[in-house]
Amino acid sequence: MKRAIQTKISFYNKRPCGTTSASSSATDSEARTPELLADSPVIISPDISPTPALPPSPSSVEEDADREGDEDDNNDINNDWPDLWTVNQKEDFKSKNRWLGSKNKKLGCLVCSSVNSIGINEEQGVSLSREWMNFEIQVSSQGSRETSLSVLRNKIRKHALSKAHSQAVKVAEQQKESAIENAVEVMTESYKKETDAVFRTAYHLAKKNRPFSDHESLIELQELNGVKMGSILHSRYSATQIIQHVASEMQSKIVSNIIASSTKLAVLIDEASSLSHKPVMTVSVKASIEGASPEFIFLDLVELDNQRADGIEQALLTCLMKAGFTEEWLLENWVTFVSDGASVMLGKKSGVATRLTSRFPRLFVLHYAVIKDFSILDQSKWPSNPSIRHGEDQVKRLCKRFHLCTDQALNGMRDLLEEPNSEPKDLKPPMNCMKTFPVSTAEWFHMTSVHPLHL
Repeated sequence: MKRAIQTKISFYNKRPCGTTSASSSATDSEARTPELLADSPVIISPDISPTPALPPSPSSVEEDADREGDEDDNNDINNDWPDLWTVNQKEDFKSKNRWLGSKNKKLGCLVCSSVNSIGINEEQGVSLSREWMNFEIQVSSQGSRETSLSVLRNKIRKHALSKAHSQAVKVAEQQKESAIENAVEVMTESYKKETDAVFRTAYHLAKKNRPFSDHESLIELQELNGVKMGSILHSRYSATQIIQHVASEMQSKIVSNIIASSTKLAVLIDEASSLSHKPVMTVSVKASIEGASPEFIFLDLVELDNQRADGIEQALLTCLMKAGFTEEWLLENWVTFVSDGASVMLGKKSGVATRLTSRFPRLFVLHYAVIKDFSILDQSKWPSNPSIRHGEDQVKRLCKRFHLCTDQALNGMRDLLEEPNSEPKDLKPPMNCMKTFPVSTAEWFHMTSVHPLHL
């Protein structure tokens, strides 16, 4: 009988093969508890599966944690999980609950902790759990291991299904999307700054009439000075394209301003030959921009299909329409056309000027009919004591001919008679109209303005 009892005791004290050694902090009786209960019925919660018999030793936990890689590092705060769980249990919980984290052997929610508040998504009576946010969920020290596991699993399941946690997940996703958008905006802003620096460099070349071959050396210089210039658009070919783009945009804005302000327009053309000996035509305009004194603007270099009057007329009108002018606007505001004295330009029967004036009645080709009226604005030709109504007839004819406001111009003329040294605002439209008339195509090359005495 005594031998049988000793045999039975040794059987229960015997450690099963292949099991992991118990934690050094656990007592011998705690380590033997699973085996003692092997033949006894185990009470398990309906939604909880049986768990392995023994908790892992600290050394085995550390070895498994080292093999987990970066994903464990992202989900753990200090990789300090409750001793109640085995490695397999920890992996099972983490795979099913990506939000689960631990700190000082206590559980918490990584999502709720990172969100901190659900803000406008918060419903009445719904708020984040401070215990889960601060990693204060711990294992109960009372009762058996199975009971503690059951309570802990119920807490995890309850939090995962809670409205507060669901709202926190939505907020976290929104923050992630916002972070991606912000990152894209930052990258886009960085690229824009680099592109702006390259465009300013190319613009400097055009403004200072420097060769395009200087573009690469200027880029290198700025990079040595610490300016971020990117890695593209550094060649002289890129500089050419950039300058053409900038010139096109500037021209578009200038033409839009001329059209919007309904300022008077003068057009100058001149024939030339390209390097390939093809006939071309330079087209320039003169107009007031934003109320300033009229100035010349090079519009385009047009290749001619033929040098006949009809071909030149069609090429000119196509160029103006392409720039943004409409035929209705030209009928109201195109006041003069200037060219050289070739018969194809000034022929009385079928010259370019004759064809244009028949289509645009307000157009002047030879404007010396209007010199006398414009001379009324030259104070050197006034009498010693001009009357308050001096020059009214000339001003009226000018306003009628060029579709200007007569009352406004007359008021400006009277203000000028009272204060000869002033610059009346009401007289500005006829003054700008007068300055729009160029003397000849040679004026385009010198870029000078028309003065009343030059007329």
